[in-house]
Amino acid sequence: MEFRLKIMEEIFTILPSRGYQNEKFQIKSSQSGQEVHLYRNGEQVGKFKTREELSSIDFHDLQAGSYSAITIQNGKTLSANFQIEPAKRFGSSTVKNCFVFDDCDYSFVVMQDRLFIYNEKSGTLLYENHLSPHEIIKISNNIFLFISNASGNSKFENFALFDATQLSITETFNNFHKIHFDEELNRLWIFCPQKGLHGFNLSSSIATEREIIKIELVNRFHSNHNSIILAETEDKIVAIDISSLEILSTAKTSNIGIDYDGGVFEKNEDGILYSN
Repeated sequence: MEFRLKIMEEIFTILPSRGYQNEKFQIKSSQSGQEVHLYRNGEQVGKFKTREELSSIDFHDLQAGSYSAITIQNGKTLSANFQIEPAKRFGSSTVKNCFVFDDCDYSFVVMQDRLFIYNEKSGTLLYENHLSPHEIIKISNNIFLFISNASGNSKFENFALFDATQLSITETFNNFHKIHFDEELNRLWIFCPQKGLHGFNLSSSIATEREIIKIELVNRFHSNHNSIILAETEDKIVAIDISSLEILSTAKTSNIGIDYDGGVFEKNEDGILYSN
């Protein structure tokens, strides 16, 4: 899920972003009559005009490779990239799962090797190759969280935010272990030994403001009934209240103990002192 489609600013979208030589590509346009030129390795190899509604186009006469579709509007050059694989697709895939959401314009059919996206409001059906999440979570009417297994590692997963209006993945968090997802607050908690423990507010429309907590150099974690997360580093244990986002950091010493609720036991000359 690393591949990202560059979407032209409400001019047109080309799907799939990675297609096959005998496959039709879908063109979804918000403007009609816009002349678009196709380039490969800096040379123009074709052109077409956009339509108001969803349409299909054959690129069967084009060689395999990476292409740019370029148009000029109001003196500004805009482009969308797509790729034709050096192979042909035969036969159909099998359905893995379907996701339908209440009060939402979009529904999804997940195949083994592709993803179908249905817009119930406009009645259009689009698809993208090489997207096959095992879980889709609705964040808003047009933003969804895709979760798929990380390649070669069943313990970790890839997370991607998908914008259905742009038909593109806008942000990815790859090779993480999911600790918890809060459906009410749309908060995602994930962990990776090399990247640390992260908390994200997926409802935020500003990418730089999505990360709400980051703890680096975490050796291991424990989640208690989806209310408290304990993160252990080399020299401290951090307790995080995932509702209030309060953080309690305690140094690791021989006379300190912490329970799974974040309570701290401290042994001193007078006995054992408990605080929470």
